[in-house]
Amino acid sequence: MTKANITQYSSTPSSNADINDINIAENCPASGLNNAIRELMAHLKNVDTGSQALTALSVAGSVTATTSLKTPLIEFTDGDNALTIADGGNVTANADFTVSGDLIASSLNGGQFGGRRNIVINGAMQVFQRGTSHTSITTSGYRADRFRSAISNLGTWTITQDSDAPSGFSNSLKYDCTTADASPSASNNIFIQHKIEGQNVQHLKKGTSDAEKVTVQFYVKCNKTGNVQCNIRDRDNTRQISSIITINSANTWEKKVFTIVGDTTGTLDNDNESSFEIEWWLDAGSNYTTGTTPTAWEAVSETDRAVGTTIALGDSTDNYFQLTGVQMEVGEQATSFEHRSFGEELALCQRYFETGNINSVSSFITTNVVIGTLYFATTKRANPAVSYPTLFTVYVSSSTPSLSGHTTSGTPSIYGFFIRATCSSTAHLAKASILQNGTYIADSEL
Repeated sequence: MTKANITQYSSTPSSNADINDINIAENCPASGLNNAIRELMAHLKNVDTGSQALTALSVAGSVTATTSLKTPLIEFTDGDNALTIADGGNVTANADFTVSGDLIASSLNGGQFGGRRNIVINGAMQVFQRGTSHTSITTSGYRADRFRSAISNLGTWTITQDSDAPSGFSNSLKYDCTTADASPSASNNIFIQHKIEGQNVQHLKKGTSDAEKVTVQFYVKCNKTGNVQCNIRDRDNTRQISSIITINSANTWEKKVFTIVGDTTGTLDNDNESSFEIEWWLDAGSNYTTGTTPTAWEAVSETDRAVGTTIALGDSTDNYFQLTGVQMEVGEQATSFEHRSFGEELALCQRYFETGNINSVSSFITTNVVIGTLYFATTKRANPAVSYPTLFTVYVSSSTPSLSGHTTSGTPSIYGFFIRATCSSTAHLAKASILQNGTYIADSEL
């Protein structure tokens, strides 16, 4: 075999009978040795400059590169598996990369190495504070915490926390069509929406020359095959970009991943209002489907928001759609889903919505008016609206005077609220009392 480069040399001396067709076998002409040495020097120079990669390299000490090198500097291949070290220092492996010692790096996937990566709250659909089953749904609102059901006159739905989920997850958000609308009017629509506070996405550097790419991943299951348009919306600057995900197999959990480029136009407000949103469009009328899918950032056009959706989820009562494992992170790679404990996820959700039992020590400020204080489990995003689904009871010593009225006293704060109640009985001034058995809702949703 002709030895055309250094990788074809043999470790057995007698097998090296030529260098690129120059005869250097026993009893070869003297002139051949001259030419062979020059050819060998050329082969070695090719390795030095990087134009000829090595198939194996073992270094006992340190290696210092003092000249510019070609790409790749070193490449190891084994069938479909390869490890490449480029001249800039980047290491690329298309198989598992195992490090037995310390791994020292400044970032992971272009972002922080440890800590929280997932910007989405309740992506594993663990928390349903409002109840795990909602029937006869025809209007917009939150059913799963942090995932808003946006519905405008398109069908009737049962929305539940379902135990059917892909491996590694226990729950999913399920939409089940119970009244179909096969011909939605122009303004009708149904989509799922996740809203994110501006102060939670400042690290995306949106509106700067360093704007970060963002990767979104999730699992879907549907009885139909077809396309769902997923939109990323910048609320502060009314901009959007989209990706079409395809459901390839009916009734099968599928993982979907897409990456959007960073947007150098429009910075996000650093506040507690909705700035960044993810949408999954399931069905819509012509007001949302006659434009063009925005695969690059653009000013919001309503006609572009669902043009890529083809599954028409509202056209039959046989239809359902399930979603879980939602993660959004900085960078171009979808890393493993960041599982959080139920307690941590609940606390994150309670910033926006909380429900609980009323249990407060209180006192009478007049002979029949009592006031008590209730503190929230979690500081709210903003001053919430407070309501009482179940009326509480006032206990005074051994008596239980009935209530003739109750209200929230003053404006609820992000920390809690005062409860003011009027009792039908009097003469309780200066007596201690307890408010019990009622429930409250504090709503501070985006």
